[in-house]
Amino acid sequence: MKTQTIRVREEIKFLYMKKQQLNKKLYYLHLNIANARGNSWYYIQDTIEAKLNKLISEKYERLETKLQKLSQEQTRTPKTHHNFYPRVVNKSNITFTNNEITLLNKGLK
Repeated sequence: MKTQTIRVREEIKFLYMKKQQLNKKLYYLHLNIANARGNSWYYIQDTIEAKLNKLISEKYERLETKLQKLSQEQTRTPKTHHNFYPRVVNKSNITFTNNEITLLNKGLK
C-alpha cells in the first residue's frame, strides 16, 4: 500500500515537472510570436482563446450531461414489483409443524 502511494506521488511530481516545462516553452513561444507579429498578435491571441473557450465549454457540457444521465439512472426505482410466494404449498391432508415448514422452505440444500 505504501509503495503504491509513493509511486503515485512520484508520478504526480513527474507530471507537474512536465507541465512546468511545457508552460515555459509556451511562454517563450508566446513572447517570440508577439515580437514577430506586433499589433496583429492581439487579434490572433483573441481568436485562439475564443476557439479554446468554445471547445472547453462543449467538453464540459458533454461531461455534465453524462453525469446527469448517470445520476438519473442510479436514482430510478424499479418499475416491476415481484410477488414472492411461499416455497412450500401443502396439498395433502398432513399438517406440518412450524419447524417442519421452516425446514422445507430452506430448499433442497
